[in-house]
Amino acid sequence: MPHYSRNDHRSTYSVYCAMMALLNKSSVPPTHREIAREAHIAASTVVRHLDRLETWGYIRRLEGVKRGIELTYKPWEWDAE
Repeated sequence: MPHYSRNDHRSTYSVYCAMMALLNKSSVPPTHREIAREAHIAASTVVRHLDRLETWGYIRRLEGVKRGIELTYKPWEWDAE
């Protein structure tokens, strides 16, 4: 399992928080661009963070569905890897 730096972990957490904030504003799951804007990160890095969140069990992605991202509402663990 790869080791992630504390900064990388924080960026992933900011994506998770951005998704929660966007879902609170609208019940429609956010696009990658909306997540990037809310998390203040480059849109090109969103997929990497979503991959990580899915691996760690914080989100579920529905294949072939636009905006197909669901939060699992698993409590955040800072030691997740």
